[in-house]
Parts: sequence; C-alpha cells; structure tokens
Amino acid sequence: ISSKLTINYGMRWEYLGKYYEKYGRDANYDISIDKVVVPSSGPKYFLPQFANNPYIILSNTVGLGQGLIHPDWGDWGPRFGIAYQPFGQKFVIRAGYGIYYASPSGFLNGQAGLSVPYNISYSYSRVSSIGAGGTPPSFVNPVATGGAAGNLLSAVSTVYPYQDDTSAQIWNLTLEQQLPHNYALRGSYVGNKGTHEEYNPYLNACVPGPIPCAARGPAQQPAFDPQFPTSAGGVATWGNSHYEAVEAELEHRLVNGLFFNVNYTFG
Repeated sequence: ISSKLTINYGMRWEYLGKYYEKYGRDANYDISIDKVVVPSSGPKYFLPQFANNPYIILSNTVGLGQGLIHPDWGDWGPRFGIAYQPFGQKFVIRAGYGIYYASPSGFLNGQAGLSVPYNISYSYSRVSSIGAGGTPPSFVNPVATGGAAGNLLSAVSTVYPYQDDTSAQIWNLTLEQQLPHNYALRGSYVGNKGTHEEYNPYLNACVPGPIPCAARGPAQQPAFDPQFPTSAGGVATWGNSHYEAVEAELEHRLVNGLFFNVNYTFG
C-alpha cells in the first residue's frame, strides 16, 4: 500500500478426503438410523454369524461411499495480515487472522476392522456377575448369557457420519519496538478458537438410575438400544475450544556471540 503499510489477504479452499480401507472392511454404527453401515464390498469378509443380520446395512443404501462419512465441501479459509509503521522504522504494529483446517481422523479405519462384523472379542468376568439361572460364557458357547440371536451384543465403533473437518480461527495483534543496544521488545495479544473438534462420546451408555449400571439385568438396562452394547462409542466432531493470551518478549539480537530471548505468557 505504502512504505509504512503492508497488507496481505487471500482465500483458501481445500478438500480433505476421508480415509477408507482398501478392501472395504470398514463398519460404522450410525446412531441416527440405529444400524451398522458397511461398504458394499464388506459382506464377503463378514464372520459367518453376522451374515444377513438385520442390524447391518450397505453404505450405498444410505447415500454413502466406501469412506462411510459424508464429504465436507465447506473448508473455506480466509487469511489476512497487516503491518504498519506509524512513527518511523523502529516501531511496528502487526495483526493477522486466519481459518485453518485439520485432516480428518483415521479412527474409523483404525478401529472398525477390528470389531463387528469382521472380528469379535469377548470379555469373561466372574460367575457371580451373571444373573440367577444364567450360564457362564465359555469358548464353546461365548454368548451363553446374550440376548436374541439377531442382536449385535459386542463392541461396535462409531464415527459421526456427518462429521465436519476440525477448524481453528487464529488471530493476533502485536506491537514491536526496537530499543538501543540491539534489544527489541514485543507485546502481543493472541487467540484461537477451535470448532468441530473430536471427542469420544458413549452413544449407548447406561441411563442413570437408582440401580448401578454394573448391577442391572437386561430388563433394568434402559440403554438407547438394548441390542447394542454400552460400549458403543467412538468419535464425533462436536467439541469446541477457546484460548486467549497476552505475551511479552524481550530479545537481544546476536552481537559478539551473545543472544538471548525472554518470554512471558499470561493466558
């Protein structure tokens, strides 16, 4: 703009693709439809007991591809920066703002192939935890205390299928002053706001009540869907964060082999 004023600005758009497993051995429990969604090539890798299970559907029936997550086309990132020297060359005001995006999580592909319907694991506990008349599970009959034959009483992984890419708004305002004897002083106000951050919800958790969850029988366990285990958890991009701070910095530039930098942050 002038010898005293510099402005930089721009707009960036990016698409961060979703991970998917090469052979389609993915699965995602979608709580909005109460089903486990798998790619169209997934069923040939199912364990036999999950063939034709009514709780498992193909991704193309709900408008999804192999990645099992809807694409996010809205990653627009404006960038703006300014530097201004109002009183000569020894004092400068700087400010900036931008929106930045993070790559999507690989959690779905890292976990989904390890659980239903491609693999299954069992946890054996003490016999006293089984209700009256129950039979302890064994390797011969691992679902001895399970429910109906059509259920999925095993841990399932879930990623919110409409998850947005994580974004961060970052801004700063900085004042810089050159001092005698090769010193420089800098004071800054900085901040960032995170949106659509990942966290781990338990979507089918036990509903609080007078009886502890661990002590309830199936009829006393009012979960979202009793056909799924309380370990139905995973990743959703529903988190947010906020950070603001002021920073002070004193710097002695390298002269005669001496350099140091002192910083203080209050946030």
